Amino acid sequence: MGRISKGVFGRTVLPKKCLVYAGVYLPRTVDSAKGNFDQSSRTKEDFVKYAFARKNGKEFLLCFGLLGAASTIELLQCLKDGGTKDVVFVGSMGAKNLPIGTIVLPTAVIDKAGIVSLDEPAKFTISADPRSLAVLRRLLRANRVEHVEATIVSVPSVFHGVQSIITFVRERPEVDGVEMELSTLYHFANKLGINAYAIVYVYDNTKHDIMHRSKSVDQARRRAFQTTQRIALEVLQADASRA
Repeated sequence: MGRISKGVFGRTVLPKKCLVYAGVYLPRTVDSAKGNFDQSSRTKEDFVKYAFARKNGKEFLLCFGLLGAASTIELLQCLKDGGTKDVVFVGSMGAKNLPIGTIVLPTAVIDKAGIVSLDEPAKFTISADPRSLAVLRRLLRANRVEHVEATIVSVPSVFHGVQSIITFVRERPEVDGVEMELSTLYHFANKLGINAYAIVYVYDNTKHDIMHRSKSVDQARRRAFQTTQRIALEVLQADASRA
């Protein structure tokens, strides 16, 4: 234990709780994240961009720029090696019909990213841990945050142009949208004994694609990002990890 963690993070023992920001690595995301803490280290850029941060006397690990299933499983292995117990995932998704800025609690994820299927070929849908969902529901309710619970599809990071996956998502009425990491996160966190929490927001949909920019759309995205951060921080600051 600790050899991989030492090589990646410079420590054999990591903080018990880690906040992961998925998506393209952007300096403004790092600045926004660090602003929630009392102090933080310089962001280091290895295969994963990371910083250590403290709030109310407790230390946390912040990871940025998580993109796709392969980097997700690599990060989980490093976190397990360093003794991290809780991973809180903040990300965005592309939706079919949900409005931009909608807060989404992913309750089930259909794996089309591929790594879960390699590990367990018969496994198709991965459910979120019921205890993690209970914590997130409680916090969303306490903060009076409107949200939807949804089934989504995790797709490959080379999703664009894979027609079979596009057709699958379009034709499944129970599917609300797509992202790239959550099937891998839910499946392997469970196998590794890590508690995984995830909350995402709608960044783009069929009306407004990922490149769309307008004042109202940008405002909706910013509000949703701040809301997901706020809920994630409350999960991080819970007094104790679950048994």
